[in-house]
Amino acid sequence: MPIHLDFHDMLSSMTEQYCTGEDEDAAKTEQPEGYPNKTCRKALSVFYATCQEQGFDYSKPRPRNESFSFSILNFA
Repeated sequence: MPIHLDFHDMLSSMTEQYCTGEDEDAAKTEQPEGYPNKTCRKALSVFYATCQEQGFDYSKPRPRNESFSFSILNFA
């Protein structure tokens, strides 16, 4: 499944953190569908695990937090 644009920043951050080139899993050799840059297996593994843990479908727009609260201050 292609990675939706809303998740590109998340994967980019994981790529910066995990793709050090120190070993085969940390070398930028992977080109996931829908993502314009190369990344490594280690970053992809963490990305997929995080999405699964959080219940995100990375092929669809990222869920937005629609709840908000506000309070009315009564100045007397």
